[in-house]
Amino acid sequence: MALSDGPAHGYAVMKAIAETARVEPPMGPSTVYGSLARLVDRGLVRVLPSRGAGRKRYAMTRAGHQALWAESSRIVGLAAMLEERGLTTRM
Repeated sequence: MALSDGPAHGYAVMKAIAETARVEPPMGPSTVYGSLARLVDRGLVRVLPSRGAGRKRYAMTRAGHQALWAESSRIVGLAAMLEERGLTTRM
């Protein structure tokens, strides 16, 4: 999701995750870069050609966009089931 708005370098991805995931403790660099490497290996993200010796920039592939859509649809369906069962309110 951190790359859904367009290409970004690893640090920007890490910041986007921290802002949206709200997990404690926040994901560290090795977790983020390791995840990016696995996403690249699976063809969901690609490394853009470098402009000089700068940072690596990452972008979602078509398959990555499709996987994000499928996962978001799954989560929406799960949320609907929780709502139907009255499990979305705090006890």
